Amino acid sequence: MREAYGGRLMIIGQTKDKKLLAMVFASKGKDEYYPVTAYTASGKLRSIYYQEKGKE
Repeated sequence: MREAYGGRLMIIGQTKDKKLLAMVFASKGKDEYYPVTAYTASGKLRSIYYQEKGKE
């Protein structure tokens, strides 16, 4: 999980088809979020995902 623009949260994850998606969520209140957008992860986001995944 990463911080995105405007205080939103971004999660980068892999689908069953091995595609990487970036999903952005905005706060709706304490511990409550709603989806703003989702899109195919760019090359930069892919690099971040694989670097973070390697740390597990």
